[in-house]
Amino acid sequence: LLRLDKRHLLFEKINFNDEINLARYQKGTTFEAMSSVDREQMLLMVSRLFEFTMDEIRQFLMLDLQITKKSLLSQILTTSRTINFLANDLDNGIAKIVLADRTSVIRPRTKDEVEALMEEISPYI
Repeated sequence: LLRLDKRHLLFEKINFNDEINLARYQKGTTFEAMSSVDREQMLLMVSRLFEFTMDEIRQFLMLDLQITKKSLLSQILTTSRTINFLANDLDNGIAKIVLADRTSVIRPRTKDEVEALMEEISPYI
């Protein structure tokens, strides 16, 4: 999904400076099969992504990483409403939304976002 030259953009965006080597795992390796150190690093990266709004993540995927909808969906084993929401504007890698300056204002999630997140985590609760 992310070429090596694009990974540094993601790591920079989420302020992630540690090393993580996912190349040692075959495609489709489950999270549970990863080493505890790699799982810890993955969870740290994901937790930092939660600091961004859905629109900020979508803009980052489109504008900075230039990921297309086809590219994103081909790498996901199980799609969700959240992934589909993010992929909606990724067709042909063309940015459809204008980049806004990131502010430090904390905004509450919309009802739809909360419901989508709850649906994703409900099997684990």
